[in-house]
Amino acid sequence: MMKLKQYITMAVLALAGTIMTGCSSEDITTEAPQPERQNKTVTLTTTITRDGSEATRALTVAGVKTFAVGDQIAVFYKNTNGETEKAESEALTETDIHNEGKNATFTVKLTDPAAGGAVRYIYPAAMAVETVGTGIDPTNDYNTIVIEHLKSQDGTLATIAANYDLAVYDGTLTDGATLPANATLQNRLAILELTVKNASGAPVNGSVTKLSVYDGTNHYIISRTPAADPIYVALEPVSSDQTIEFCATDGTTNYRKKVTGKPLDRSNLYPVRLTTAEDTGTPLEFLTGTKYTVQNGETLSGRLLRNTRIQTPETDENGEPITVTLDGVDINVINLGKYPGIDCLGNTNLVLADGSVNHVTANYQNKAGIRIAEGFTLTISGNGTLTATGCVRNSTANGGAGIGGSGSTNCGNIVITGGTITAQGGEGAAGIGCGALANSTGTVKCGNITISGGNVTATGGKYGAGIGSGYVEKKGNSGLAQARNICGNIEITGGTMTAKGGTKAAGIGCGYNGGNRFAEAKCGTITITSGVTKVTARKGSNAPKSIGTGASSQDGVQTCGTVTIGCTLDGDGNPVGGTEYDDGISTSPYTYEP
Repeated sequence: MMKLKQYITMAVLALAGTIMTGCSSEDITTEAPQPERQNKTVTLTTTITRDGSEATRALTVAGVKTFAVGDQIAVFYKNTNGETEKAESEALTETDIHNEGKNATFTVKLTDPAAGGAVRYIYPAAMAVETVGTGIDPTNDYNTIVIEHLKSQDGTLATIAANYDLAVYDGTLTDGATLPANATLQNRLAILELTVKNASGAPVNGSVTKLSVYDGTNHYIISRTPAADPIYVALEPVSSDQTIEFCATDGTTNYRKKVTGKPLDRSNLYPVRLTTAEDTGTPLEFLTGTKYTVQNGETLSGRLLRNTRIQTPETDENGEPITVTLDGVDINVINLGKYPGIDCLGNTNLVLADGSVNHVTANYQNKAGIRIAEGFTLTISGNGTLTATGCVRNSTANGGAGIGGSGSTNCGNIVITGGTITAQGGEGAAGIGCGALANSTGTVKCGNITISGGNVTATGGKYGAGIGSGYVEKKGNSGLAQARNICGNIEITGGTMTAKGGTKAAGIGCGYNGGNRFAEAKCGTITITSGVTKVTARKGSNAPKSIGTGASSQDGVQTCGTVTIGCTLDGDGNPVGGTEYDDGISTSPYTYEP
């Protein structure tokens, strides 16, 4: 056992910082830091040994840096093999604490420390990584600090004092493999003292049960007992070019605010007053499980920040649909999971709340932005805005549709009656319709697509139609095995529609067939009635049709039903009048405006 003595100065939380306001005081205001928190400096003497891992205290509720019984310090250092080791001190006893808590003696054991090797102290020890792999350099900021520790707080200063007020020292061992004679611990976190106000400016801390803070990288959730007291949050420093998103909720009303250009520096406490906008419904920020099933009549709002699958319940094929309202959702998480952005497992009505702006993006390989399961119907209505994007991170031309099917997966019927909708297909997928089927056998199918209102823009990914079928490929001559990508009938009876195909794909109709004679791209009948406001279709590069078939390679099969423009529909939904095009429309862009 080797005992090493050191003298360490702890630089305390110098609470002199303020948020530089770039917006009006009605949006966000700050107050001068509390005087008793300024200029507190602590000197401590430490003898290093090894063991223990209990919660620690660095900042008392009175704002003074003192040590307490049970405190520990973690030490990361290099051994003579060049490996990073972690040691934790014994817990402080009353006899270890001196000078009214300003000084303390720690004991820790180091095993085979390397002379001149890097060393890092972390106080409190609870903030240190439990296991550190070989080759990690402890001099790099935060590489031995678990930010997960910060992501579940209770909003009280006492808990921050006990667990989260992080102080760090980086240095090197002497030539004799002893600790530096003097060291200064520097605080690494900023602390917010929040008062949340409603849209009228009245404080609501007394009812807030949860608070979400997101800085574009880190996400902190504070679960608390409602109280009029300020809500304290410990977080990593934030630069002036980062946007901080706040969402507080009382279980019924959500209070939201975005703040940009307000740097939060380490070693500072910031009294912040947030005047927020209000909404209702289920805030996505607080979802933490692997799966969330939306209930009939539920409203979703906010940004999904965890890897949680959002799905609607299964229903009978002829059963009543589940109605879900989207009111300002943002579902776009890298590596969201092996699921679409929203996975509709039964008949589903998605209602876009008036004036809402909604984004749903798939971020896993071949998944659709919004998928409707085979045999069921998805209906999108309302007066809000929706952008739905299939996964574009996959380069194998096997992507998912913006709205419709995932790659190599069947999907149901799609009905759009209103809203401003932008649908972007992933590689090989339609904007609205089928996902891709790349270098495979079998059949990918989409049901019927009906658009009766709204302002819709659909863009196919590479090789996918804007509206219709996606890419299909079957190589080799393995018997009579087939590969098919088939979209049902497409009917546009109202609203404004713009469709653009990807490379070698139609704007409305079929995607590119990149296979041989055993592969088929297919679309049902295409009907555009005189009830529309305007329809524009644009073919992709090297595609033969703007409405109808796409291109084929190696004698691959392309099949599209009759295209009828400018008709009406009889009681059975059959076209009456108009102009029929048995071979589709090659003009690009083609615009029909009655």
